[in-house]
Amino acid sequence: MGGLSFEHTDEQGYTQFPLTALQYARELDLYSSPEICEDDIKDKVKQDYFAKGIAMLQISWLILSLIARKAQGLPFSQLETLTLGLAVYGVGVPIKVAKQEASPVPQFSRTYDSFWDVLSNSRENPSFQPVHRIRNDNIPPAESDKWNSTIIVLATLSAAFGSIHIIAWDFEFPTEVEKLLWRIATVMSIIVPGLGLITILLAQFTARDGDPREFMRNCFHLLREFSWFYHDSGAASKAMTTLENIYNNSSPEGDNAQCLYKDILTADTGHSLWPEMLKFIKKETPFEKSNPIQLPEEFISQFSFLVKLMDEEGPKSLIDCAKTNAFPRRMLVPKGVNLSILYATNLIYIASRLMIMALALASLRYARRGVYHNMDTEYSSYTITVNNVPHRV
Repeated sequence: MGGLSFEHTDEQGYTQFPLTALQYARELDLYSSPEICEDDIKDKVKQDYFAKGIAMLQISWLILSLIARKAQGLPFSQLETLTLGLAVYGVGVPIKVAKQEASPVPQFSRTYDSFWDVLSNSRENPSFQPVHRIRNDNIPPAESDKWNSTIIVLATLSAAFGSIHIIAWDFEFPTEVEKLLWRIATVMSIIVPGLGLITILLAQFTARDGDPREFMRNCFHLLREFSWFYHDSGAASKAMTTLENIYNNSSPEGDNAQCLYKDILTADTGHSLWPEMLKFIKKETPFEKSNPIQLPEEFISQFSFLVKLMDEEGPKSLIDCAKTNAFPRRMLVPKGVNLSILYATNLIYIASRLMIMALALASLRYARRGVYHNMDTEYSSYTITVNNVPHRV
């Protein structure tokens, strides 16, 4: 969340980004040991025993009082079913970590997915904006073809929380309309999280959108012509050789035949070839008059889409499928449909939660007298006899 922060200043400028525990562990040789004082430790400690103790007492008292009221035949209000505890943890002062003297300057590495990226099957590109701290909605990443366990847990807990309101299913409401609205909102708060989970499942499936072998042949043809004009002909030739070896592989389904186009079209210096290749096939380069290449319009469209995926713009499952002998592919369910279902289910769930809260507060205007009846008053009606003398308890 920003508890560790890498900071470095040199002649090229100032570099700062948050360190996750995973990145720190993977690149331990790059960083010097931080100096941690007692105040730093206290700032990161999540345990506030006093606050937690008060919260536990309040929750325990509510549970025990509801059980006792039920045992004595006393009613309780709809408002008493809406108790929810939230804990928020923040970092006030991050621990600064510097690099070791002989090591290169490390770069920010994402070891998490944002909650919305998981819901929408997308991947945020960290190069678009600097990352100063890790947001609180980030969760451990998962493979694109598998459900993230966090989403399953969240949907289950959301449905379980919605089920609590079934307690008030047969309560007395001021009007029959309010009772019906309570029941509808309760049902929606239970089933909508499951619908959202199904949407996330559908977003993982992709379908073939062309012949992968033909796409590889056209890529090879593009690289061959591109290498004559590109300033780094060695990098283009190396990419062409790698692609040719994969194409000639006798087992197109094997691991060696499944290579990310992003890795093939990246030079050893880290420079990307695909932006200039896209300009080349669209004849937007300075040497367009001497560019004799003719490629199918379908390939140009497919390669343009591949460039977006290599820039990590698009659905996560398609980004992971941008491989040889696999691409071109498309979403089985269009992303617009997936997002529409997500927005709709989120709005319905929020509306149902707000409706439950509003109805719980509104029901207080016509609550039964027993709701305001103290259990202590009930106890005062009990008497015991000691030595033939009655005593009120």
